Amino acid sequence: MKLGRGRAGSDGTTWETRARAWRAGSSGAIGLALLVVSTVWLMALSSPARADAPHAPILISGNSGFTEPNGVIGGTGVGEDPYVIGGWEIDASAANGIEVRNTSAHFVIWMVRVHSGGTSFDGILFRSVSNVTISDSVVQYNANGIRLLGVRAVTVYGTDTSLNQFDGVFAVASSDVSVIGNRVEYDGDGIEFETSSDVRVNGNTVVLNRQDGIFFYNTTDSAVNGNAVTQNGWIGIHVSTAANVKVSANSVSGNDRTAIDIESSEQVLVHGNNLFSNLGNGIVATDVQDLVLSANSVAATGQTGVSVAVATDLEVSGNIVSGSRYGGIVISGAERASVLENEVANNSDGISLLFSRKIRVEGNNVSGNQGFGAYLADGESGEIMENRFEGNEIGIGIEGGSNATIWGNEVRDSVYGLYLFLSFAVRTYHNSFWANSVSAADDRGAENDWDHGYPSGGNYWSDYRGRDRCNESNQANCSGPDGIGDTPYGIDQDSRDRYPLMSPYGSLNGAPVAAFTISPGEGEVGTLFAVDATPSTDDHDFPVTLQVRWDWEDNGVWDTPWSATKTAEHRYPMPGDYTVRLAVRDSEGVHGTAAIQVAVKPAPAPPILLAAGVAILVATVPAILAYWGYVWWRRGWFRRARKRQQRGPLGRG
Repeated sequence: MKLGRGRAGSDGTTWETRARAWRAGSSGAIGLALLVVSTVWLMALSSPARADAPHAPILISGNSGFTEPNGVIGGTGVGEDPYVIGGWEIDASAANGIEVRNTSAHFVIWMVRVHSGGTSFDGILFRSVSNVTISDSVVQYNANGIRLLGVRAVTVYGTDTSLNQFDGVFAVASSDVSVIGNRVEYDGDGIEFETSSDVRVNGNTVVLNRQDGIFFYNTTDSAVNGNAVTQNGWIGIHVSTAANVKVSANSVSGNDRTAIDIESSEQVLVHGNNLFSNLGNGIVATDVQDLVLSANSVAATGQTGVSVAVATDLEVSGNIVSGSRYGGIVISGAERASVLENEVANNSDGISLLFSRKIRVEGNNVSGNQGFGAYLADGESGEIMENRFEGNEIGIGIEGGSNATIWGNEVRDSVYGLYLFLSFAVRTYHNSFWANSVSAADDRGAENDWDHGYPSGGNYWSDYRGRDRCNESNQANCSGPDGIGDTPYGIDQDSRDRYPLMSPYGSLNGAPVAAFTISPGEGEVGTLFAVDATPSTDDHDFPVTLQVRWDWEDNGVWDTPWSATKTAEHRYPMPGDYTVRLAVRDSEGVHGTAAIQVAVKPAPAPPILLAAGVAILVATVPAILAYWGYVWWRRGWFRRARKRQQRGPLGRG
């Protein structure tokens, strides 16, 4: 019985559905589904074929070649019902085991065993084919296990390709290829792609191959994800002349050379890999552009943990690098490189940057390295900031460098905290040097700066023995401390920190806390209001060094310039409810604000006007009284006259 068109497995899914899922990388669920479907097919087969039934080598050229004599046991060649070549054992000692050329029909190679091709014949060879899945097969002792030439939309899943003379899986000039969940061992190169695109190599076990475990050459828009790559003779994962490639979440260990090697490539992300016990380097990158190495764990390498040479736009961030024989992170010949938030411990040197420009080393924790914590040589335009260096022989060393800034670092428990040799235009400030045998050394003297001026200050030195009683740039105003030592810290005969800090400078600079008082709390027009911002504080700067300004009406227009004087006065010309706003800024220009409302009432009438009113009132009273007296007399005369008139002539007698 042939498998009918679109015939599905017991779970209702078809081969085309599974192929799409494989190409998406969903290997776990696919494996279970494939097991179910395989069982159904085996029970459904009515041809003489059985698992590992002998079959002569198969050659199919064109879609018309999918016939029963060529090992086809079912299907019609469409997406929902692919041709199936399965259940065969093929001896490839005289020809390629299965060779398919120039086809577009959908087909599946399933549960075949192809072997004994020696150095002359491949186990499975495709030329210019598309829409294929190879599944649950064993391909051993051939020239190449699976060789793909100019193919598209091909998936290799759940197959054992081992003990082949050259490559386990090899593809060239191909696209949309997925190699998922296979075991590839004891081959030449394990999995190799050349001049290909849209390739996914996911979830494979690649072990004990004589050369590279996984090799991409001239390959673009591709990914190597979640593979176990172990004990290969050369490089674990090798990417060369590639673009837009992601290498992530792989476990790479015990390889004789480098774990991951990126060369002559651009737009590559190496993320979240676990690399350990490789005899060569952990990660090597050479001649690269737009490379990101992030969140990798690199441990116990025989040479360097991370080594990058000739790079543009490089980021090395969030990695854990430990136990490397030579250096933890070594970068040379880089332009625009950032080394951020890495843990670098117990290597020969921690972080080394050589012959590089525009570099930034920030937020790293570097400890227990035998040599330098951070080392810059023959570079320029670099920043080393807000790192923690502990227990390294030399915390930070710069040799032959220029135009570098070292700030906000904590350097402790080293033989030398900071060592400058043949370097100039190096600015060092806001660092904390703790318990170093020699805090710092500088052979160029005045060519380098050891502080950031006043009031920003210099560095904290745990062995500084000066006092803080005075303030201002010359420390001559002894009205109170300013957090800066009154005397410089001497580094050597011609180098000194003019403004040593009395306490460590924090790693983060928060906004000042603005606060002030106003007196009186309310008043009248013309009242002199006095404001005082002395209560303002800052987590870095002492209050005396903070600058303030005032906006009397809170209308967004500042009425006073910045000043270190914390008091001011103001009168309001009109009554009303006003808001006084204060702005405070620290030595790095970070601002904080506060506001208080004040009520201004109308002014009372002046005394002279009150006296005049009383005088007018006194002068007016007699006249008012005389007027009302006359009014009452006239009213009485009219009443009497009216009564006489009412009595008339009779009344007179």
